[in-house]
Amino acid sequence: PAEGTTRLKEALCRQAGLPEGCGMVLGNGSDELITLLSMVCDRPGATVMAPLPGFVMYQLSAFYQGLRFEGVPLTPDFQLDVPAMREAMRLHQPAIVYLAYPNNPTGNLFRAEDVQAVIDAAPGFVVMDEAYQPFASRSWITRMKADPARNAHVLLMRTLSKFGLAGARLGYLIGPSAIVNELDKVR
Repeated sequence: PAEGTTRLKEALCRQAGLPEGCGMVLGNGSDELITLLSMVCDRPGATVMAPLPGFVMYQLSAFYQGLRFEGVPLTPDFQLDVPAMREAMRLHQPAIVYLAYPNNPTGNLFRAEDVQAVIDAAPGFVVMDEAYQPFASRSWITRMKADPARNAHVLLMRTLSKFGLAGARLGYLIGPSAIVNELDKVR
């Protein structure tokens, strides 16, 4: 997105239901936002974590930026393995934990209580990747609004590609204004 996107950003904030105290940063699709997050969290020994199977760009972006990637297998019924996620977070202290909501490629929506348990245990950012939100029955943004303190380190990412506008190459990330403002500086 070029400069002068104020009206577009305002419209997206209204459409998404931007929580109070949050801001939005635009990107050239979700891929650019994932790369941006890897750049922001790049420090010696930093780790990115996500459940597997999951969206391949989390691992690729970490690799290209020189970050470690730790994948945590889903349970046989494609749900989050919360004990394994907690243990992996304890061991690796990830700067970013990605949770695709619904998951890509399995298509399922993780149990809300499992997602919140991962968020509660995460030492860094938790990125709720809602690329497939148009096909979901719920969004994590309702939890961000209902309990902002508990979700203060949650960043919610979406793309317009699943709304039928893939050629627009437009993604957005919502999170606490102080964090989003710093991300936008790097962008």
